[in-house]
Amino acid sequence: MTQRSFPLLTATAKMWTLVFTVCWFSIPAFAAIRYVKPAPAGTGDGSSWANASAGLQAMINASASGDQVWVAAGTYKTTTGTDRTISFSMKNGVAILGGFSDTGDPDLDDRDWVANVTTLSGEIGAAGNSDNAYHVIRNISNGLDNSAVLDGFTVTGGSANGSSALEQDRGGGIYNFNTLAPAVTNCTFTGNSASIGAGMYNSVLSSPKLTNCTFHNNSATSNGGGIYNSTRSDPAIINCIFTNNTASGTGGGIANYFFSAPVLFNCTLSGNTAGAGGAISSNSSTPSLTNCIVWGNSSGIFSTATVAYSIVQGGYAGTGNLNADPLFADAANGNLQLQTCSPGIDAGTNTGAPATDFYGNARPFNASGKPSAVTDMGAYEHSTAYDGCTLCLTSGNIVYVKASAAGANNGKSWTDAFTDLQAALVVANTCSDVTDIWVAAGTYKPTTGADRNISFSMVNGVSILGGFPDTGNPDLDDRDWVANVTTLSGDIGAAGNSDNAYHVIQNYSNGVTNSAVLDGFTITGGNSNHFGGG
Repeated sequence: MTQRSFPLLTATAKMWTLVFTVCWFSIPAFAAIRYVKPAPAGTGDGSSWANASAGLQAMINASASGDQVWVAAGTYKTTTGTDRTISFSMKNGVAILGGFSDTGDPDLDDRDWVANVTTLSGEIGAAGNSDNAYHVIRNISNGLDNSAVLDGFTVTGGSANGSSALEQDRGGGIYNFNTLAPAVTNCTFTGNSASIGAGMYNSVLSSPKLTNCTFHNNSATSNGGGIYNSTRSDPAIINCIFTNNTASGTGGGIANYFFSAPVLFNCTLSGNTAGAGGAISSNSSTPSLTNCIVWGNSSGIFSTATVAYSIVQGGYAGTGNLNADPLFADAANGNLQLQTCSPGIDAGTNTGAPATDFYGNARPFNASGKPSAVTDMGAYEHSTAYDGCTLCLTSGNIVYVKASAAGANNGKSWTDAFTDLQAALVVANTCSDVTDIWVAAGTYKPTTGADRNISFSMVNGVSILGGFPDTGNPDLDDRDWVANVTTLSGDIGAAGNSDNAYHVIQNYSNGVTNSAVLDGFTITGGNSNHFGGG
């Protein structure tokens, strides 16, 4: 197929700019850098790489606002002894940066936290987790705001299996308590355990900003395998990945309690398990998810959430949401990037979206050749252009729609049909060779959300045909709109008509001619308070 002719936005060049480049230029001339290596060098006073200290917490404590602590690749334990209560602690105005090479004289431009793994570990005492530090990082009532920065570390080996009264049973990776908002960027939380909040615990108005972080293989015996948010804690969680976290109770990926409202943008949650809410669970809390992917967990979102422009397995009410296989590159081996033709590519919203993805690639990138660039769903932006009409639609001139389709949901066949008519109309508007949209029996609404202004719109040169059976592989000869009732419904929102869509179908100044055909449908539930409800 060939694409309909639309002007394309020029794709922004791939951007690997480090988060702290801007901060670096804003630091006063007198700000100090302190250097840390796994083993001390020279004088060990931390004044240079040649004189690097081995005492990470000592260098943090010695730093003033505006200072940075540069940490070379290696493993840093909370203590060289066996006191499980000792943890690292962050400090306002101090940026703690990992990912430097442990050889030579590296500068900020040389920082690479993937190649130069810098680990903060609770693995003290004997081998195994039973006597590990309760918390690898512990921030308690120390007034942290976003000027307290942790960037480029792997946090592992926290084992919060201690006293509940002393809260030594929560926050194995990082424990944040009492009005805290540190910035945590480019960090991986893995192999931590706790009763509550194995990877991270946020409580009492603690709302860190988490960007480009991974929570992987953390385990809670109660709730919150990846993160537990409690008591009006509202972290911002951006471009983050939650995978293979477990909770025996609720919230394998994230658990929210007591009026907490985390805000997730462009996050991917897959492979997480829990008794309830394998991905996310909430109790008296309302998280929000935008441009996210929730797929392949033991279960999805438990209780209330506000979800928009996201793929949620099993479906979830909200504007722009899809129930379609996101086509991960290799989920079994942890690669949650999107394959070409994923329904999540160019399918999110640009409003409020981060400017870059998990890898620093610019957002939005117009990969599939839509009329304008739109941010992808999930933590990764697909940054290679392709002809979506030619590559992704192999069904000739026909796009298929079936509400119960359980395949790839890309419109190529009845098995892989779109479950949403709007998705097929987007393709028809983009790809000039589409002549037909075949729609199986069922009910199709203009939105899964509550926006009454959203309607279906017809497309010139495209016949939208209802009346196909919703089983088998029907052809035109099998079409029967009496037996196979195909309904376009404006019944969105709550039960009843008061909040229904104003118009089920709206063709307004879109230039449709009699080449735009609608055939074989029941149209119902439009509720316009002026005219033209259908």
